[in-house]
Amino acid sequence: MLRKLTIRRNRLASAVCGVAVLLVFGVLVGHVQEELLEVRVRGVARDPMTQAPVVVLEEIQGDRLLPIWVGITEAQAIARELEHVKAPRPMTHDLMKSMLESMRATVQRVVISELRDNTYYAEISLTQGDTNFQVDSRPSDAIALAVRVHAPIFAARSVMEAAGEHEGFQQSTREDIGRRFGFYPQDLTDALAEYFNVQGMAGVLVSSVRSNSVADKAGLLRGDVILRVGEGAVGDVEELGKALLAAEAGSVVLLDVWRGEGTLSINLHSE
Repeated sequence: MLRKLTIRRNRLASAVCGVAVLLVFGVLVGHVQEELLEVRVRGVARDPMTQAPVVVLEEIQGDRLLPIWVGITEAQAIARELEHVKAPRPMTHDLMKSMLESMRATVQRVVISELRDNTYYAEISLTQGDTNFQVDSRPSDAIALAVRVHAPIFAARSVMEAAGEHEGFQQSTREDIGRRFGFYPQDLTDALAEYFNVQGMAGVLVSSVRSNSVADKAGLLRGDVILRVGEGAVGDVEELGKALLAAEAGSVVLLDVWRGEGTLSINLHSE
């Protein structure tokens, strides 16, 4: 009897120790998961080597970039929302937003939680009434939803640190143009052409212009379509970049721009 009692006590002690270990492990895991860095979508670009679409996230309290390679459909879904272009009918991520609103569920945040075997993983944190729960997601879908519902986006510290190892990634031509001239171009897709009422036109769309920038002072406006740089026609952002970024500092670049129902010339000063 004494031997049986001792065995039971040992088993109970082992069970208690096991639970304690699990609790400590859970606290540690929770602590690691809380080491998150807030990021925002800087833009949708193309990998200069493969031409694959890339969503570029940037650290809000820092200067690191997190490039995430995505599919064309997902890249378009994110770009549409960033450019405030509404599809004629709800797309997948618009449907997700509508369903969550109908269920009175709120997206609290999106987390790019892990990089494993060169694949990113994400989690969407939801609240419905008093219930909180998480849903595993591809980062592209999570980001496309987050920009629609204006939910904050975070990345695990380890993911941001691992992203720094992608030395082959270069900032997009779009970002280079934005940094130097103060406007951000976008390839003129069918959806954008329809939204800005420039169907059938070949050129590059001006999607946004930074205040007090070179482009702003020159009179370039959001919605303008750049047709030519100097004597050369431009059909996409890469062609525009080659023409603009080759300009010497202090020179003036002549742009032929379509606006409204006519063409005008703009003198863009290169700094």
